Amino acid sequence: MGFNDGNSFEEWNRYLRTQRDMVDVVLDTLSYVDGVNFAKHASAPALFSTGLEDDSCPPSTAFAAFNHYGDRVVDAGGRVRK
Repeated sequence: MGFNDGNSFEEWNRYLRTQRDMVDVVLDTLSYVDGVNFAKHASAPALFSTGLEDDSCPPSTAFAAFNHYGDRVVDAGGRVRK
């Protein structure tokens, strides 16, 4: 697979249309590269933002990382939230 300049989910859908037996393998693999799995280990203050119409990194992924972030998050007003 090459790089995708558009909708990442559609790329996986195209792949799985021809590789129907690979659904479990694809989902398992994707779970390892999801940033939410690393968020709980973070210790530095962080500022989160998201593009609501981002095709390659949907807002739901940023929300999930935000909700699992380890130590501190700086909100839009510059306040640190624990």
